[in-house]
Amino acid sequence: MSAKNSCHLIGNLGDNPEYDDTKGPKNKDGKPSGLATFSIAVDRKDIGNKDDTDWFDIECWGNLAERVAEYLQKGSKVAIEARVRQNTWKDKDTGKGRSKVTFTAKDVQFLDPKKD
Repeated sequence: MSAKNSCHLIGNLGDNPEYDDTKGPKNKDGKPSGLATFSIAVDRKDIGNKDDTDWFDIECWGNLAERVAEYLQKGSKVAIEARVRQNTWKDKDTGKGRSKVTFTAKDVQFLDPKKD
């Protein structure tokens, strides 16, 4: 069986997406494709059946990043299909190993009803 790196999250944006059109892989015209970053809150029940919230950092690139930046805002409900990447580095002050998990969205579905 081959490996697959994919996850699905449903939650609400914690703040407006940040968009930077100077980052990302270059498109056909040689321009960067753009990067949008945001975090989402995902509700869950903990072991004691108590309500809890997890926060996940999401990034997306290119046309998806443009759509996210244009249409989503703080509180928007989304369903995300993403791949997971573990970034590791050495802390420049302490020299200790650090890590952060990043979710790179392959698809973002807007779940809020359309506004008139």
